[in-house]
Amino acid sequence: MTNEMSLKINNLTKIHTAQDNSLKTVFDNFSLSFEVGKITALVGKSGCGKTTLLKMMAGLYRPEKGSIEFKNSAQYTFHCSAIGQNMTEIATLVFQEYNT
Repeated sequence: MTNEMSLKINNLTKIHTAQDNSLKTVFDNFSLSFEVGKITALVGKSGCGKTTLLKMMAGLYRPEKGSIEFKNSAQYTFHCSAIGQNMTEIATLVFQEYNT
């Protein structure tokens, strides 16, 4: 068994409720795998979902459906119902503007 970290995002769907109570689909059946040993950057215009994705990866936001899997192990797979579980041993998010 390897100690290398892998990350897989499987069929993730996230919908936000806007201030006018309209629904905005941020992700719809979104899947992505990160290769071990490779550097990956999330790039896109403001409002496209980069921070939302990071917050879901850190366990701060709940997706409507889908899963995020760390280390290819069911022990580290969390689904919608597992939001709030302690993810600090495998994922941490540092905000750029933490005081706003």
